[in-house]
Amino acid sequence: MNKKILDLSIRSKVFTLPLFYNDALIENSAGITTGYFSSIDKAATKFLSSQEQIYFKSFKRDTPRLHYLLGRHSAKRALIECDARESDFTKISIDTGVWGQPLLTSPYLDVSIAHANGYGIGLIYAKQYPMGIDIEWIDSHGIDVLKTMTNLKELIGISSSELNGLTIAWSLKEALSKALRCG
Repeated sequence: MNKKILDLSIRSKVFTLPLFYNDALIENSAGITTGYFSSIDKAATKFLSSQEQIYFKSFKRDTPRLHYLLGRHSAKRALIECDARESDFTKISIDTGVWGQPLLTSPYLDVSIAHANGYGIGLIYAKQYPMGIDIEWIDSHGIDVLKTMTNLKELIGISSSELNGLTIAWSLKEALSKALRCG
């Protein structure tokens, strides 16, 4: 993986995801962000609200701080795409719930965030259609743990590779738990 140091610049992409329900189009937005910062603390002041910066500073190590920053940045990019009333990242605050889940104060939009290995992804969706998102790195070091979390019947039809199937099954469970607001 090319770990190029970027000085307060990140690669980011926003997608509009069409969802049809009873023949009505509901637009959702997903942001995907990846990047490495010469100063994570400097980037936090550029992309996080004052409340988010307090939570960000509670992390002792750089990896969770980076993932928190990338996830929030992705979600805010997606939110701006869906609802352009505010474009200043520091004025948009994504709160943290009792289980660590992201919370929006919007009456009609909600958020799901995932991060792994230097990537963050945020999904903005209409509250009445709960969704969850997850991103996982396929890594053979965790295969024994994945096996304890997955029933072999769940793997039928997912993938011909055991490792890929286990990772996909785990990711699906993570996304579902986020949609149910318990993960």
